[in-house]
Amino acid sequence: MKTKITLSIAAILLATFFTNAQTIVTAGAVEGTWTLNQSPYEVQGAIYVDDNTTLTIEAGVVVQFNTTELFEINGRLIAEGTAQDSIVFTNYDPLIRWGGIGWKNTPTTNDTSKIAFCVFKHASSYGTDQFMNSGGAIGVWNVNKLTIRHSTFRFNKADQPGLKEPSGGAIAINNSAISISHCIFHNNSAELGGAIVLYIDSETIIDNCLFYENESNTDGGAIEVYESSVGCFINCTFADNHANRGGGAIDSYYSMPTLTNCILWGNTADEFGNQVYISSASSGLNLYYCDIEGGEADFGGQTNLGETAKMLDTIPEFMGEDELYPYYAIDGSSPCVNYGTLNSQYLPDGWVCPCVDLAGSQRIEQGIIDLGPYEALSVRTNEYLAEEIIDLRIFPNPTSRDLTINYTLLTGENLSISLYSITGQILKVIENKPVMAGTYQKQIDMKGLPDGYYIIKLRAGNTTVTKKVIKY
Repeated sequence: MKTKITLSIAAILLATFFTNAQTIVTAGAVEGTWTLNQSPYEVQGAIYVDDNTTLTIEAGVVVQFNTTELFEINGRLIAEGTAQDSIVFTNYDPLIRWGGIGWKNTPTTNDTSKIAFCVFKHASSYGTDQFMNSGGAIGVWNVNKLTIRHSTFRFNKADQPGLKEPSGGAIAINNSAISISHCIFHNNSAELGGAIVLYIDSETIIDNCLFYENESNTDGGAIEVYESSVGCFINCTFADNHANRGGGAIDSYYSMPTLTNCILWGNTADEFGNQVYISSASSGLNLYYCDIEGGEADFGGQTNLGETAKMLDTIPEFMGEDELYPYYAIDGSSPCVNYGTLNSQYLPDGWVCPCVDLAGSQRIEQGIIDLGPYEALSVRTNEYLAEEIIDLRIFPNPTSRDLTINYTLLTGENLSISLYSITGQILKVIENKPVMAGTYQKQIDMKGLPDGYYIIKLRAGNTTVTKKVIKY
C-alpha cells in the first residue's frame, strides 16, 4: 500500500509538472508554429521572424517576455486567437515591461501579417532611435501589410527618451497604411498619443474600436495624428481619456483626420480642448455624424475645421454599471441610436462596413447604424414583452448542462436566438430563420462552457428580449 501511495503522489507531481510546463525561447530567429500544448512560451532574448518565413501562434497560447528587446517581424506573423481563446502577449517579470513587437521596413514580398483575438499588456518601447521609442506594444514603420482585429491593448506605455517624444502607448504607425478593427484600448499611456500615434504620412482606418482611460503627458489622450497623416475613425467611442495639455481624446497636428459615426464624451485636458485639440494652423478635422461633448465650440487650439455634417452634443446614455452589458454600450433610449450614416460620401474609399459590432451583435439593421462601436442593447423582461412574443421561459436556470427555451410567437417573424458572454461577445447562434406563429422549444448545450453568467438574446421582428442565465 505504501508503494502504491508513493507512486500515486509521484504521478500527480509529474502530471502537474507537465501541465504547467513551459517552452523556453532563446534569442534568434523563430518560425513554424507555437502550439497550445507547449504554452506558455517564455522569451529570454531578442527574437525575430526572418524574411520569407512565418511564425504562427495558436489560439490560447500565452507568450511571456523575460526581456526588454523588441520582437522584430521581418517576415510574417500569424497570431489569430478566437473569441473564446485569446492569445496573450505579456511580461514574465511583473516588475519589468517587455519590449513590444515591431514591423520595420518588412520586405513587401512577405504576405500580410494578421493579429486577431489577442491581448497585449504591460509592454513598453525601449528603443532610442527616431520613432523606435514609440508604440509600447506594436510599432509599424514603412509597412502596409498588417491587420489588427478583435484585440485588447491595456497597460502599455511609451515613456522612454529618444530622438522623438515617446508616443503611442499601445501602437505607433509611421509612414504606413494598416487597418485596425474591433479593438479595445484602455489604460495605455505615452508622452504623445496615449493609445495610438499616426506618424508622418500614415494612412490608417480604425473602425469599431473603443478607447477609454488612456492618457498622454502632453497631447492626444487617446490619439495623436501627426504630420500629414490621414486617419479615418469610423464607429469609435472615445471616453474618459485624459491629456495633460491638449485634446483629451484626439490631437491633430499638421493633419486632417476624419471621424464618422463616433462618440467623444467625458474626455478631459488640463489646458486645451477636453475632447479635441487642433494644435497647428494647417490642421483640422472632418466630422460626420458624431456626438461630441461641448461641440465644436469646446475644441482647443485652432478653429479651422474641415467638413462637418449632422453633429450632436447630447449625452450618449452609456449603459454604465449594468451587469448585462459593456460599460460604454449605448442604451436603447440614446440619441446615438439610428443616428449613424452609411453614405459613402462620408466614408473612406473601399471601406466595407463589418457585419458585426464590437460585441459580435449584428451591426446594421434595416439599413441603419448606431454611433459608436456597439449597437444599442435594450432589455425587456417578461412583464414588458411586445405583442410578437408571449410566454418566454428559460429553464433550468441556473443549469449545469443544458438549457431549454420555450416561447410562443403570435405572428410569423424573422427569429434569431443567440448566446452571449457576460461581456457581450457572441458565443453561439442557436436559431436564425423565419418562423411561423406558434409555440417552440429549443435546447442549448452549455456543457463545454466555463461556469459563470451568460446572456440569451431572442429577437423576433422588432422585439428583442434579453435574459441572464447562470452556468455552474
